[in-house]
Amino acid sequence: MLKLKSRFRHYGRYKQIVAVLIRHGFGDLVGRMKIQPLLRIGRRAIRRDAAKFEGLSYAERIRLAMEELGPSFIKLGQVLSNRPFLIPAELTIELSKLQDEVAPCGFESIRETIEAEFKKPLSSLFREFSEEPVASASLAQVHFAVTNSGDKVAVKVLRPGVRKMLAVDMEILKDVATLFEKHVPESKRYKPVEQADELARVVRREVDLYFEARSIEIFKRNFEGDPDICIPDVNWDLCASRVLTTSIVDGIKVSRVDELREAGYDLSLLAKRGARIVFRMIFEHHFFHADPHPGNLFIVPENRWAPVDFGQVGTLSETAIDLLADMLLVSNRMDGRGAVRVLASHDLLDDDVDTVALEAEFTDFLYLYHRIPLKQLNMRAIFEDALGVFTRYGIRIPSSLMMLGKAVGTYEEVARMLDPDVNLIKEGEPFVKKLAFRKFNAKRLSSSAISMMDGLYDLVTEAPHDMKRLSRRLLKGELGLVLKHLGLESLSTDIDRASNRLSFSMIIAALIVGSSWIMTGDTGLIVYGVPLLGVIGFLAAAALGLWLVISIIRSGRL
Repeated sequence: MLKLKSRFRHYGRYKQIVAVLIRHGFGDLVGRMKIQPLLRIGRRAIRRDAAKFEGLSYAERIRLAMEELGPSFIKLGQVLSNRPFLIPAELTIELSKLQDEVAPCGFESIRETIEAEFKKPLSSLFREFSEEPVASASLAQVHFAVTNSGDKVAVKVLRPGVRKMLAVDMEILKDVATLFEKHVPESKRYKPVEQADELARVVRREVDLYFEARSIEIFKRNFEGDPDICIPDVNWDLCASRVLTTSIVDGIKVSRVDELREAGYDLSLLAKRGARIVFRMIFEHHFFHADPHPGNLFIVPENRWAPVDFGQVGTLSETAIDLLADMLLVSNRMDGRGAVRVLASHDLLDDDVDTVALEAEFTDFLYLYHRIPLKQLNMRAIFEDALGVFTRYGIRIPSSLMMLGKAVGTYEEVARMLDPDVNLIKEGEPFVKKLAFRKFNAKRLSSSAISMMDGLYDLVTEAPHDMKRLSRRLLKGELGLVLKHLGLESLSTDIDRASNRLSFSMIIAALIVGSSWIMTGDTGLIVYGVPLLGVIGFLAAAALGLWLVISIIRSGRL
């Protein structure tokens, strides 16, 4: 414990995190991590605060705790919500509700950030700069400005100190994840340390506004010449790691349906065009806007869509596209067994999964939505039902596909605001058919054949060398068998703790015996007729014994 405490370089933040967890009813979990003694938090406080959240589910309490803990933990929740195979379905749904809106910070700190990035005064960079932000989130806020050339722009600036705060929280989160794996064995299946590392990677990307600028350029290139969408221009001369400057999107938010109708926009046409844009992102570009909520979508003249805020984007690898295509094919055939085989072929199932039960689940799921009129289908409901199956059987669906499912479900809700009768699935049919039969495309088949022949050639030419190297290591005795004892870490720790306490008790007993011998022998320095060395020995034994008893009581294991 003393060794662990020496690592707490951010003691105040550690204590704040633990206090929030206890206040939201997770005191028992904190107790199991054996961290509260280091932070001087008693078990009585844990039991007292746990009663305050009895009316809320554990998922709601986790969401509220993350919102209170700030940007790092909000991002953690967003990352976990895209990995339903690691957490229960109800927690996945609850974490998708995390709010990322905070009060704006002062203008002077924004000015200091911009001037520090460009090493110039703000007045020399912009002709005008609005002090009031038009949008504010946990990581950044947006101001309108006018460049020296007269262009109206939107300037996104990272909040001051946000990188340092995130770095501290990432370090703490890694420590907490390590404690989880060590003291809460059932947490290992959720891979907390691995998730902490993934969160650190995601956060590093979100606090680099150059990355968002590059994402905007990719979208602009992908939709070049498309009359249905308007992507903002990036002003690279006024971009830096903490500053992003783009052209202003002068339109109406898609959620303001009455304003759109009064302005003469064709709502039904907008819904269909939006669907086509989304499906082009997914099935043609494999690069999509992962956060299409109404606040990030505007409508501009000529019934064009204008998305903003490209901080969260998703990419689909060839493997993910193949998985999606295969699942679409078996779904079209109502083939539950085929769905299981597809998942197994993509190495997404555990070895001990009950494939018979999983096949039955998939068959029920497919028949549930078979022959239902397309306009009655709800993409979010389908996504959540599929999510339940994935979670129950530990199916490791790629996080990019989970982001995709959530994005499509969100867009469907937006499209239905514009036109309640919009048929998202019908609009996507041409793209889905093209994707489903991509494996049978002549160009792809020839490319796959070339790749297979190339791999076969490498296998044949490299096999003799590999065999020679293997036999050489075998003759040298460099090959061995490694045995791992899984699940014995906690037992080893308990045995070590018990042996230490036993050794400590023997030392105390030796002190008592030795002091008693000195007291009866009248040896050494005598004070008031009592050997001083014996008294010191008794006092030391009493102090050490009291410390040992307190340690045992605080551990909760009498």
